[in-house]
Amino acid sequence: MKKNIFLITTALMLCSAHAVAQNGDDDFGGELSVEVEKKIKPGLSVEAGIAFRSQDDSKDMERFMASIDLSYRLFQTRDKKFNIKSSIGFDYILKQNLKETSKKYDDFAYDESGALIGSKEDYYKGYNVEERFKRNRYRGNLAFSFNYKPSKRWNFSLKETFQYNHYASADSINRYKYRLNDDDEPYLKETDKKYIATKDRWILRNKFTVEYNIKGLPLNPFASVDFGVGLSKSTFKQKYTAGLDFNINKQNRLTTWYRFSHEDDDDEPNGHLVGLSYKFEF
Repeated sequence: MKKNIFLITTALMLCSAHAVAQNGDDDFGGELSVEVEKKIKPGLSVEAGIAFRSQDDSKDMERFMASIDLSYRLFQTRDKKFNIKSSIGFDYILKQNLKETSKKYDDFAYDESGALIGSKEDYYKGYNVEERFKRNRYRGNLAFSFNYKPSKRWNFSLKETFQYNHYASADSINRYKYRLNDDDEPYLKETDKKYIATKDRWILRNKFTVEYNIKGLPLNPFASVDFGVGLSKSTFKQKYTAGLDFNINKQNRLTTWYRFSHEDDDDEPNGHLVGLSYKFEF
């Protein structure tokens, strides 16, 4: 049984990596985090943490995050197999957007049926390069989680999170406009300024997690699927995670995980992320 659990966890990680291996635009990064949780009384606790994340194949620091959450157990059955918790939290994020390159096109031409005449490559005329920049981000969370533990080994949870994100403005950055000459060679046509304005995002997140406790070992493999839907702007986020909890003792825990993320907004880079987290409970 132990061997099967390890094989399942490994397979989840490898399948996620294989599913995106053909996309050359995917990024690879790492995250280190430390968390502290204080139980105020039965069912009520407060948690704080910090995290550092890299991107661009882990060559650059992408963000620093500090967070605090207050959680309260709303309901629990007598056998303690099922409970409902609520939580409210706040995150501060100092985020760095790395240099971006985007293709530019002439206006597309369509026929009477609405079909594109030719291909997009027929209208390609160059690209823009935008400098990197840093900005502050503030995030508020209101969540409800439903946890079901049918046995000593298995645990299932569903977490619904209502999330508000505020992106502060940033200094204007240089944007370099490269266009193609008659020989299809790029040349610098002009340089202008791009203002980084504030923006707000309202997101509803749904996260389902399965966890297994290996008998006789302080190891808990887990896997989760996280979907986010934009409420203020049409956007869709996906996160697939597989990892392993190592319970050092009742107060100390290490967690290592792998995640693949994909979204159609510009909040985070798509791609692979590996993480290591330490948590202390008292």
